[in-house]
Amino acid sequence: MTDRLKAKFAPAFSRDLKKKAAKRKWDLSELEAVIDLILENSTESIAILKQRHNMHKLTRESVQAGLAAVKPWGFLGDVSAAVNQVATQAGFTVVREFGGHGIGLEFHEDPWVGFNEEAGTGPILVPGMCFTIEPMVNMGAQEIDMTDPNGWTVRTADGKPTAQWEVQLVVTDTGYELISW
Repeated sequence: MTDRLKAKFAPAFSRDLKKKAAKRKWDLSELEAVIDLILENSTESIAILKQRHNMHKLTRESVQAGLAAVKPWGFLGDVSAAVNQVATQAGFTVVREFGGHGIGLEFHEDPWVGFNEEAGTGPILVPGMCFTIEPMVNMGAQEIDMTDPNGWTVRTADGKPTAQWEVQLVVTDTGYELISW
């Protein structure tokens, strides 16, 4: 990728900088080293952006897999396992400490909707049941850091990126209906 970027952008970039360098009497060998560094860092930035985009897209796909697993009289663990499978098969991890929740008279109610549960386990999905699917998918390890003094900010323990999507739904006699996406 770096070679392709250099081939595409370096000639014009280099030509313009060399003109400015000649006016300012810069050392051209130092200037070429700077050009190489800028292009290599750009390539790394593009690679990181692609990874983050893929993780964001995959997190949404994991939510969609969870939705596909919502069946009346099925198990909440089926939803959890579907979400987790999509994320882990792509090489990502799912945070254990955060997950979805029931919705009722209070916004955060039981059941807890974890995304590290086994299929065929947990509460039964009864028509009328409302809950959220909101996994936190990490590019690195699943451990998190909640030591920020503001008491609210959560980071991944290894400092790698994370993504989260949330949907609210109600289980129906035939599947589910989205309340929000």
